[in-house]
Amino acid sequence: MWRMFRAAILGVLIGIVGGVIFGQVSYVKKYKDKVSREIMADAVMYNNSLDGSGRVIRLKVDYDGDMKSEDERDELESYVGNTVMKQIGMWLGDDYNENLSYIQMRHNLVMAMEDINDIAQSAANAWGVDADANSGFSYEYFGDSGEDCPPGMYETLCIDLGDK
Repeated sequence: MWRMFRAAILGVLIGIVGGVIFGQVSYVKKYKDKVSREIMADAVMYNNSLDGSGRVIRLKVDYDGDMKSEDERDELESYVGNTVMKQIGMWLGDDYNENLSYIQMRHNLVMAMEDINDIAQSAANAWGVDADANSGFSYEYFGDSGEDCPPGMYETLCIDLGDK
């Protein structure tokens, strides 16, 4: 009787340990897959802490159209945000955070708003979504995302995508 009881407890413990290990491996795999397509948007677009002002510009992409799933919507928003960030980096150079003041960065973004809309629209089209893009500045709340910026209100370049 004692052997059966001990075998049952041992079986349960082995099952729990195996489940935890499998769950952890599965989580790590999903996390690595997500990191490769994670949006740079909802991220810091400009953060020049060297000037001491601590002013930050963030990027946010929202798609209001129809998608099959929330994951698909997130992937589209990530793709558009990453494409815009890469193009801005190409325009301004990789070290624009160090070379430009907050005012210069904001001015450059305002002057390039039409080009940013075109890039976002073509990125959405490349994803297979026929959408219009409209970008502008606003103050948005961002929660704790484990980045350099604490939760709070930030000046944000918002790119809104809507079906044509």
